[in-house]
Amino acid sequence: MRQKVQLRGAHHLTVVTLDTNILVYYVDADAGERHASAVGLMRRFASAQGVLSQQVVGEFLNVARRSSHLDEDVIRTIAVELISTFPILPTPLDLLPEAFDLSRRHKLQYWDALILTVARANGVATLLTEDMQDGATIDGVLILDPFNPANRARLDALLPA
Repeated sequence: MRQKVQLRGAHHLTVVTLDTNILVYYVDADAGERHASAVGLMRRFASAQGVLSQQVVGEFLNVARRSSHLDEDVIRTIAVELISTFPILPTPLDLLPEAFDLSRRHKLQYWDALILTVARANGVATLLTEDMQDGATIDGVLILDPFNPANRARLDALLPA
């Protein structure tokens, strides 16, 4: 039987997670304004006791290794820091078919659906990403693009400065 991860932020009304793209911008100094925004976002995310999925950390390792000019040891160190800083939501095997069904129902990429499925299963209310439909609520999880200026008030409420 699958159990929810005990979230440090569980006493908050809202628990937030984020997608790989934000972590990539966080380490990519060449990403200009996206990098600066991601750095500030990660500070606020840590203060708000955000959570990360196992999949997002794995995707970060893969994408950063392929596309970043950072040394592989630096990438590994960043991943270890993420793992030690944030609660990590595992991917239980029984969620894989649920994610597949979600991907079919909402015409999502399977890996995006898996992030949403794991988030929902752990009581996460909001996913920060620029890769899905901004403002949509899918299976009870709000999709919010943190780089969209129209979302500033919502983001400030979720992640106080």
